Amino acid sequence: MSTIANSPQREAGFDAAKLADDLAFASKGGTVIEVAALAVPINLDDAISVQMMSLAHASPAETTWKIAVTPSGDGVRAPMFPLIDQSVSQADFAYRDGQRLEVEIAVRLGTSLPPKLDAVYQRDDIAAAISTVFLGIEVLEKRMSGTPAYLLRFADRLDNGGYIIGPALPQELIDTVGGMPLQVTVADHVIFDAPSAHPKADVLSWLLAYANNPTRPADSLVAGEFLTTGSLCGAIDLPRSGLVHCTLDGRWVMKVMFS
Repeated sequence: MSTIANSPQREAGFDAAKLADDLAFASKGGTVIEVAALAVPINLDDAISVQMMSLAHASPAETTWKIAVTPSGDGVRAPMFPLIDQSVSQADFAYRDGQRLEVEIAVRLGTSLPPKLDAVYQRDDIAAAISTVFLGIEVLEKRMSGTPAYLLRFADRLDNGGYIIGPALPQELIDTVGGMPLQVTVADHVIFDAPSAHPKADVLSWLLAYANNPTRPADSLVAGEFLTTGSLCGAIDLPRSGLVHCTLDGRWVMKVMFS
């Protein structure tokens, strides 16, 4: 028997397919599974295998990638689906207890950023590769009770329950969005009203960390991909169903229905 800190014991020989099935069941049914009942990945590769199985099982028309960092600071990505582009269709989600929202800057790459083995990307390289900047909202879902170990959360796509691409923003907001007023309401009740702030101040910091991760897949960060950059407001609890109205700097607006 081997153990991972702060997680339940499990038999040697991690079953990625079983965990992917369990998480898919929770996602489709809107149910919550006890953490102790779930197998815990042994390492990051195991967790990524679960993510890819979940992605293949869902077979979304298009995927966006959540860019984040591990507790040790390594850049990682996780698939997010469903992806809804508000310029194409209205965003409508089923309301579930425990849902949270993250308002973010999303970007689309116009130029691929292949892994480098003998050099590193600089922030200017990342900025130059971005073709379009958007306002975006990530939906987070509670699929596990208790406090899951990081590898289990990562296998579960870091709680992702979908992503909405909103209006295009001026390119310079990747440099200037910090401090802009951000308000989020649901059914006309304010649930966030404060200056926008990325956890690392620079919205490109996690994307830069992932670009310089030498172990990332060769087909990552390719032209045309949608990528997230991290929340501007933390994770906001969604206390009720209704129309979510998000406004950045009084100029850019997103609306998402939870019913």
